[in-house]
Amino acid sequence: MKKSRFSLYAFSIPTRMVTAFIVLLVFIVVDSEGQFGKVFMEMYQHFEILHILIPLVILHAGCSLLCYWFGIVGCQINCQNRCFSMPLTLITPVTVSILLSIFYIRTNENICKGNNEVTECNAVRNLVNLTNNEQIASWFCYDMCRFNLKPLGFAAYLSSSGVCWQLALILFTLYTWQTKQKRIMRTGELFLRRLHYGAFLEQSLLMSRRKDNDDYEISKTKKMNTKAKILLCATMWHETPDEMKRILQSIYRLDEHQSSNQSVYKMEAHVYFDDSFVDGRINQYVCYLLETLSEVDKENNTDRPDIMKQRMRRFITPYGMQIIFNLPFGCELFLHLKDKTLVRRKKRWSQVMYMFYLIGWKSRHHVKEREHTYLLALDGDTDFKPAALMMLLDRLQRDDTVAAACGRIHPIGNGPLVWYQKFEYAVGHWLQKSAEHVFGCVLCVPGCFSLFRASALMHRNVAGKYTANSLESKHLVQYDQGEDRWLSTLLLQHGYRLEYCAGADAYTNAPEGFSEFFNQRRRWGPSTMANLVDLLQSSPETVKRNMSISRAFVFYMHLNMVSSLLGPATVCLMLAGALSYIFKMNSGQAIIVSVIPQVLFLIICFKCKAATQIKIAGFLSVVYALLMTGTLFSVIGEMVRVKSVLTPVGLFTITVAAIFIITAILHPKEFSCLIYGLLYYLCIPSGYLVLIIYSLVNMYDTSWGTRDSGVSFTEKGSSFKLKGGRPASWSYSCCGVNFGVAHDEEEETTIPLAPIDNAIEEEVDQVQLKILKIVNNCTIENLSQREVRFWKEFVVKYLMPNELPPTQKVKMMEDLKELRNKVVLLFCMCNSLWIVATLFLQLSAAELSFDWVLNHATVKVEPLTVMFLVSFGTMQVIQFFAMIYHR
Repeated sequence: MKKSRFSLYAFSIPTRMVTAFIVLLVFIVVDSEGQFGKVFMEMYQHFEILHILIPLVILHAGCSLLCYWFGIVGCQINCQNRCFSMPLTLITPVTVSILLSIFYIRTNENICKGNNEVTECNAVRNLVNLTNNEQIASWFCYDMCRFNLKPLGFAAYLSSSGVCWQLALILFTLYTWQTKQKRIMRTGELFLRRLHYGAFLEQSLLMSRRKDNDDYEISKTKKMNTKAKILLCATMWHETPDEMKRILQSIYRLDEHQSSNQSVYKMEAHVYFDDSFVDGRINQYVCYLLETLSEVDKENNTDRPDIMKQRMRRFITPYGMQIIFNLPFGCELFLHLKDKTLVRRKKRWSQVMYMFYLIGWKSRHHVKEREHTYLLALDGDTDFKPAALMMLLDRLQRDDTVAAACGRIHPIGNGPLVWYQKFEYAVGHWLQKSAEHVFGCVLCVPGCFSLFRASALMHRNVAGKYTANSLESKHLVQYDQGEDRWLSTLLLQHGYRLEYCAGADAYTNAPEGFSEFFNQRRRWGPSTMANLVDLLQSSPETVKRNMSISRAFVFYMHLNMVSSLLGPATVCLMLAGALSYIFKMNSGQAIIVSVIPQVLFLIICFKCKAATQIKIAGFLSVVYALLMTGTLFSVIGEMVRVKSVLTPVGLFTITVAAIFIITAILHPKEFSCLIYGLLYYLCIPSGYLVLIIYSLVNMYDTSWGTRDSGVSFTEKGSSFKLKGGRPASWSYSCCGVNFGVAHDEEEETTIPLAPIDNAIEEEVDQVQLKILKIVNNCTIENLSQREVRFWKEFVVKYLMPNELPPTQKVKMMEDLKELRNKVVLLFCMCNSLWIVATLFLQLSAAELSFDWVLNHATVKVEPLTVMFLVSFGTMQVIQFFAMIYHR
């Protein structure tokens, strides 16, 4: 019944409306001579009052919907007494009192003018000598004129009846003042009925509110009141000290917050650092992190000893080193330093490490705790507040089918490229994420700020597949270039829902340089397309497993993919329109001219080095920005020529601008992002044409592309080595993976860090030297025998560096280039077909075009215009209405 409730309401509401209309007609026909028929005929005779009645009906329906919606929101944000119970309880007596006052004031005024009550009531009944406003005020008084309220007995009878009725309602709904629930609960968990009655709005809402002792509520509340365990897991590589400081400050804020909310959650913080050593020595980035940690600790705890001297423990591990710090309010910070000679590099393998270690091995004796364990995935430069984490936690606690929830990511930095990304991120979250959330569910939760359910991550078909080696060229693109999207795809394919919380804000660094930005998108673009294709190929099985993914949503995904695939062709059509207007070309010539630079750039990307491609891409971006400026003025010029904004392109431009403005208004905290909209408009060809060509042609390049350091750092620290030993005998089963180890009693031995010699001291700056000495002087502790055995077996099974032989590297590169060629060929064919179709339609413009007459001026609407509007406008409109529903 609960599962089919929405379908029942969708069927019953229209049925009841039709039934009510039929019953009304029957009453009119049967009782045409009775009281009901006379009232109806009296209204029919005054047909002119419909211009007042219809707006009143619309106003009443709109206000009812707003009241219903605000009532739900008031309960969801735990403001039930002030925003739900009190207003709904008081609205009826207050409204009746106001209307009665209006009636008596009006009556007394007319009596003072010499009219008696009978004359006034006759005027009300006959609706004569009254203005529109007077009619609206008098309709309430109509029935009152039928009674003589002067006898005190009758007036007292009506008054006492109203008071008793109101007291009865208060007593029946007294529990709504005391009901408690978690934030952001679903409507079905808050109310017995999901519809309201327009005639008795406040009564239906109050009496439909669930009680605490309701069975439906108890099962949910027990789970939601369980103390949550949050594992904060950040991955780092080559972050700057400023970026490190942001995430460390976020960790310290959470440490303080969890100390005052210990009944809600407890927390551990883990940082996984890639490439932490060079020739067995701690590198400069680890020194930056430790120095920044000391700085942040001093800022937050001026009265405490330095965290680097008093609260640090060090362990040698099979993957490198582990350092544990005790934060001021009781939380522990684990720093896992990975040695690339011992374990695999890159973010995906860091994620595999913390998934199997924290959720698998450490909770092996507390399997039930996984249901209340959540993993917060972060990047090394993410900045967020505890309130944002609580919003994500609410999302996962209220629905067991939600595997992950992501927040609103804000790019930070300086320069025009960051400004462009601010608007790009805003539109992506405002429209695309909202549309996915409304039509089905979010398709990707980014690894920079997302909260995962531990039990979902350790599903055997999620964690098991996520550890797969990249044996084929397509695996390198799908698995390693877009690990966050691939993990999201695995969760979706196995029945879990992903959600988007617009109020959970997080801030992360965006690329400021043109080359870094293009290289980042070179990774993102192909991996996004690869995972979307994978999801669409498995859609028949996914629809059966996942209740959030319907066939209609699969159709939306197809539409989204086609829209992305045809993006370059759409931009070419837009540029052709600009060339046609500015240089007075015919449309066929304009299309050909707009395509030539793209073909040349495609050839350059195949033949030249990446650095040359980036330079030419930058030049084309500037040229296209100038052309887009001309396009804007051409649209304005066309509207001036015909003296109207209702030209097809002008109407489209105004519509798109209105969509963005309305969307920004509905996101008032982020309204400032609209300032960068003009820059985004100028960069449309660069982002949707030049960048796509560069990304697809260079998809064979599997390097990370961002934060690459050109300096080979060989400092200057103390080396260490983990010697000896094979693991002793033991076996266990954890997270669906069986580990069995042969017996060997040889002990584990460690060699402490070597002293820093004078030659190295002269090379290292004072800050790094200070950190290295502190780490070197810290006593090495030993991991437990079982933990060492786990890590050794786990490293052998999943994390051993898999450097390919030279021949296999050559073979893999050839496969990647072959895959690249196939994708580029498909991409070129699809866009060419769309452009050629437009070109042939344009050649038949005489038969297919039509005239649009405005203010005695004629605008010729050609196939080029129509094809562009269809290409660009469809997804915008769909996502806009989804965004309105989401808000």
